[in-house]
Amino acid sequence: MLRVALSQVMVPKARRPVQVGRHRLVFFERSRIPTMPVAWHETTHGRFKVSSPALTALELVARQQMAGGIARVMEVLQALIPDITNEGLSAALDALDETPTAQRIGVLFIRANQPNLADLVATWLETKRTRRIALSPGATDTGPCTLDARFKVLVPDTIQQANT
Repeated sequence: MLRVALSQVMVPKARRPVQVGRHRLVFFERSRIPTMPVAWHETTHGRFKVSSPALTALELVARQQMAGGIARVMEVLQALIPDITNEGLSAALDALDETPTAQRIGVLFIRANQPNLADLVATWLETKRTRRIALSPGATDTGPCTLDARFKVLVPDTIQQANT
């Protein structure tokens, strides 16, 4: 069985997916691409820009259903954390400017035992208008939850128990 390689690309205007042999390119529209923090990535096929580790983490939290759910996001976040700097996280929070996503990642940083990153997110949120939200966007029935009062995020008890 041949597997199809998938690359996700951010573009300023909507575009249909492209199939090139066994490689599929899926495009996502992002209007403020020039303001997003990026890093150069080099491969044997060339050099290209990728989102910074902090921006990647925020995007995964924002689009967790597309990434395989909150459990998968938490798994990938653990791998990204060593590369997330305070400066990089500040830049990504400012560029993305999504309060609910910041609230959610703050809780995840606490669950990942990263109090310094959580503190940075809490400081960024001080000037923002926050409201009570679910850890997963659009979640309607997540079962018993506990409110994280600092970030105003309802965290399912199953996640809380698995990570404490």
